[in-house]
Amino acid sequence: MDFSTLFVRDPEIAFLNAGTLTRAPLEVLAEMERLRLEEERNPTKASYGSVARFWRVHEALGTFLGADPNDLFLRSNITTALGDFLFALPLEGGGEILATGLEYGAIANLARVRAGQAGMTFRQVPLSLGERVSAADHAHAILSELKPETRVLILSHVATGTGTVLPIEEIGRVAQGKGIVVVVDGAHGPGSRPLYLKELPVDFYGGNLHKWFLGPKGTAFGWVHPSWIGNLEWRFGGWASFEIPAHFAGFHGTEEAARRLFVGTMDDIPFAGILKTLEFWEAHGAEEIRRRQRELRDLAAAEAEELGWERVSPRNPAELGPLVSFRRPAPWAGQPAVALATRIYREAKVQLALPIVQGEELVRFSPGVYATEDEVREGIRRLRNFA
Repeated sequence: MDFSTLFVRDPEIAFLNAGTLTRAPLEVLAEMERLRLEEERNPTKASYGSVARFWRVHEALGTFLGADPNDLFLRSNITTALGDFLFALPLEGGGEILATGLEYGAIANLARVRAGQAGMTFRQVPLSLGERVSAADHAHAILSELKPETRVLILSHVATGTGTVLPIEEIGRVAQGKGIVVVVDGAHGPGSRPLYLKELPVDFYGGNLHKWFLGPKGTAFGWVHPSWIGNLEWRFGGWASFEIPAHFAGFHGTEEAARRLFVGTMDDIPFAGILKTLEFWEAHGAEEIRRRQRELRDLAAAEAEELGWERVSPRNPAELGPLVSFRRPAPWAGQPAVALATRIYREAKVQLALPIVQGEELVRFSPGVYATEDEVREGIRRLRNFA
């Protein structure tokens, strides 16, 4: 299905970077604008009503994610959600936090800070890059690095730099069996992978909703396994820190769920947009949306391979998310990533990402479902002679 007419379009650019931020459906944008104007009529009333709206989002997301709504909490991005959980863990007493070499830089820095404050060490496991490297290879590499002092393991579900899908179920079962806390960065999971969080052998899973879920910017969630209720030391406080206040009457979750809610006044409109985004998924079908993601990813991969670029993302489609990466062509090597991406956008009218993964300079393509085949082909064609 061609979804392009259901989203904002700019015919001058080839937008191949949904992996950083997506476009939201036009109907979601329209609903958000309607609600924003409505709230402006009486902002005080709207502020009190936002708590009830947050609970409705918990319930609807819980159904989509296979989670009890009481085990979810909303945040503006995965880094914040994962950080709140990591800093709530009682970790004093030594040991190490272990992460993979494919982790997003901000998450790695976050873990390094937490380890330092807790008197722990932080270490990363380098993972092989290449189209023939399998999920089993990654599982073996990660599990072989678990040590008696490993207390927390951080790994991505879908790696941001390469689109590699890590076998979190297999790794999680083994790690939890050793008493290790398993923390999953699912930034690219929601929308790209079917999820049933209740059944995952992990302690925390967090995901962005402004990538493959097609949600508004600044929306994300964290999920905490219910076994942690009463055992976390949250490093923030607010109205619900000790008891649920009267103005939380519309939030029908548990005291623990209320305690994790946003602290203070904030813009609830993006989260209202999640409810409309879920209607979009229901109307068009999750498998159809994911099928389109895969089609456009594979088209981008084929076009880049026609340029002779070296693929580093898995060849096995079951082990690859909606992103695909290649080593940078020789003329691009050594150039600062942000400056180069900016120049490519300005001169070639192509928006893409240039991640650096374990010291390797890559080019990442992540077309959203709103891209057309012609847009993908033309965008990569423009890169042929770019230097």
